[in-house]
Amino acid sequence: MKWFYNMKLRKMLGLSLALLLSCTAFTGCTTQNKADNTQTDSTTEIQATDYSQGKNWLSVPTELDKKVDVFYLYPTS
Repeated sequence: MKWFYNMKLRKMLGLSLALLLSCTAFTGCTTQNKADNTQTDSTTEIQATDYSQGKNWLSVPTELDKKVDVFYLYPTS
């Protein structure tokens, strides 16, 4: 009789896990706009980044005594 309860417990845990994963997957597939409007509007024009300004760089060297330049490629989205 003990094996029956053990099988029943495993079945319930398996179904609970499947339900939890399904709910998580379906929640991530929504297309609603976020409250902070972080989604890009299709009518907004994309501005090119001006790399001549130091604020658009991760690191700007203060001393130019090195013989090597370092250029970082960093994902922004």
